[in-house]
Amino acid sequence: MKYTNYYNGLIETYDEFLPFDEYSNLYSAVEKLPYYYGEADGPGYAPSGLISDLNDSEIHNYLYQKVKNLDSVKDLVHKRTYVNYFGMLEYAGYHDDSTAKTLLFYFNQQWDINDGGETKFVIDAKDVPGIKCENTHDYPIILSVAPIPNRVVIFQGDMIHTASSFRDKGRFTLAMKFESKD
Repeated sequence: MKYTNYYNGLIETYDEFLPFDEYSNLYSAVEKLPYYYGEADGPGYAPSGLISDLNDSEIHNYLYQKVKNLDSVKDLVHKRTYVNYFGMLEYAGYHDDSTAKTLLFYFNQQWDINDGGETKFVIDAKDVPGIKCENTHDYPIILSVAPIPNRVVIFQGDMIHTASSFRDKGRFTLAMKFESKD
């Protein structure tokens, strides 16, 4: 497993998170889940994508056992697990999750730079080391994290972000939401 920490913990990734055979089995199970219309990204937005709730499912229980002791979530309380499915070229809006941490797990067979499918984060320029900022609050940086198969991404749930779709296939992403114990 490979770990990367971006911008002092704002975003973390774990690559090659599961053994390949376990990842493949989970991917097959995720593809077969029942999905229904997703949620709106905020007031005034139409629902985007499809979701499948996973709380107390075998998939949730298996993955929760794998992630519950990761440093960034081990002291938090799990609130919800579900899978987002976005059809090719589908649009999702920017939003925040209003959680302490959000964990994403990418389920796709392969990824190429031209496929799309990234998770995009709005970062204030002052949070990026090496950038000199003067009156830049209206000019955010958009940081994209690639949907590398078998990658876990963990980020602060109040960060504004969006999912982008693939250009030629569906995008399955498992999401786990965590709250502080307080």
